[in-house]
Amino acid sequence: MERSLKPVPAMAQVLPGFFFVAIVAGIWSYQHLSLIQDKVSGGAAAIAIFVLFLAAWVVGSFFDGLRNVLEDVWDRRAGAAEKEWWKYFLLGPPKKVEQLHEYYYSYYQLDVNFVSSCVGLLAVLWLLLPCPFLANLVFLHPVSIPRTSLFSLALILAAVVFWRDACALRMEMEKLVGELMLRTNSEASRPHDEVYTQLVPSDVHKGGIGLKAIRRIPKGTVLFAGDQTDIDTWVPEEQVSSLSPELQRLYTDFCIYSARKREYGCPKSLNQLTMAWYVNCSKAPNLACDPKTFEFSALRDIEAGEELTADYATYCDEPPGQDWTCS
Repeated sequence: MERSLKPVPAMAQVLPGFFFVAIVAGIWSYQHLSLIQDKVSGGAAAIAIFVLFLAAWVVGSFFDGLRNVLEDVWDRRAGAAEKEWWKYFLLGPPKKVEQLHEYYYSYYQLDVNFVSSCVGLLAVLWLLLPCPFLANLVFLHPVSIPRTSLFSLALILAAVVFWRDACALRMEMEKLVGELMLRTNSEASRPHDEVYTQLVPSDVHKGGIGLKAIRRIPKGTVLFAGDQTDIDTWVPEEQVSSLSPELQRLYTDFCIYSARKREYGCPKSLNQLTMAWYVNCSKAPNLACDPKTFEFSALRDIEAGEELTADYATYCDEPPGQDWTCS
């Protein structure tokens, strides 16, 4: 089983900055090609690459700061309702916020920063280069770039595409957050809302504990709402094998095992095990488990009194020396 690969938010800053700096560096190199060919050594090239990446980070951070300022101005003009949904990123359930970041906000941030990068390059082409004083100041002498109009058209088209995608992502985020906030507000008043199960002696795992439905669960229902337990700790197999048999059983019975990594995934403390960790195994399950988020959902309508089961093999590897004996 693989751990999910999540995008790095910092790339939404670095990539647009690198795009801008690389194009400007390319313009400078075009004007100083003979100097580069004759004078640049291996050490100087390494320094130049380091400076390029440092400049990309600085410029990208500037673009991201500019995005924050413009968004703040936009939200202030739009009123309190427009600003309210941003609070969800600070106050919402961590798993939902993480999913919003992973699938929406990181790409929205990248799109807007690329728009800033394209606009900045257009300013360089049409404002800086035609001005002899500014061109001499930045590039050391006047600059002439062939096919400037064609390159400008490409930048404009790219900016429009990124802008439209950013607008679509923002609208989708506002819609999703609005629905999540409404759902959270309507469900926060009663502790038993969206509770479908209880711990009972298992019919599937003889002598063990399992989960039975205490009311009808419609197909597609996501179970264990409000469970904030994250699988964020991975313990090497050799460490587990050195523990007492009782402690080893905790890992082999409850934790997620990765055969490739030879590690057990679990919460920071095994005292945090909730109802979701007591789902037993079956080859004819009534629950599905997302192998990335470990979120359980009903594969079909489940009637009250049925035991809840999942196929462990769909999201976990069998620990060494264990026999799941799925029914």
